[in-house]
Amino acid sequence: YRRTSTQADGEQVAWDIAARFRTLLVTHTRAKGPRERKEARARHRIKILDAKIAELGECILVATDGSANPNPGASGAGIVIQHKRASSATITWRRSISLGHGTNNSAELLALIHAVQHVLDHPPPSHLRIVLLVDNTMALKVAACVHGSRAYPRLAAQLQGLTSEMESTHKVLYEWSPGHAGWALNEWADALAKRGA
Repeated sequence: YRRTSTQADGEQVAWDIAARFRTLLVTHTRAKGPRERKEARARHRIKILDAKIAELGECILVATDGSANPNPGASGAGIVIQHKRASSATITWRRSISLGHGTNNSAELLALIHAVQHVLDHPPPSHLRIVLLVDNTMALKVAACVHGSRAYPRLAAQLQGLTSEMESTHKVLYEWSPGHAGWALNEWADALAKRGA
C-alpha cells in the first residue's frame, strides 16, 4: 500500500488538529476554575500575539486603553505608540488624557480616536504596517469598521473615518490584546488611562 501525496497531506492536517486539541485540552484541564481558565486563555492569546508581531518585523504598534472610575464617571485615555524594529523597540509617543465625565466604552473609543489622529498627523513611512492593539472588543470592531455603536454613533463615525483614512496610506492590522494579563504595552496604556481618569 502506498499513500498518495493527498492522503499524506490529509493525515498530516488531521494529526496537527489532534495535536492542537490535546494541547488545549491539557491547558484547560489543568486550569480548574473560571479564573484559571481565563488566565490560561490570556496567556495563550499573548503567545499568539507575540508570534504575529515577531513575524511582521519592523512595524508601528499602537496600544490604547480607556478607563472610567466609577463607570460612568471621571474617564481617561492611555496611548502608547512603539516603533518596533528587528532588534530594538522605541516608544515614540505616550499620553495620558483626561476626558471628563464618561463611560469605559466611550473612553476606549476616544483613546483610539486620539491615537489614530496622532498617527495621521505624524505618519510613519508608508511601508511600515500599523498594528492597533486594544483590549476592548467593542472598540476594536468599531475601529475595524465591523460594526458601528448604538450608544456612541458620533464617536464611532469619527473613529471609522480616521481608520479609513489611515488604511488609505498604510496596511493596518486590528488585534485584540488581553487586558490585565501582564502584556507590557497594554499594562502601560492601562496605567496611563487610569492616571487620566
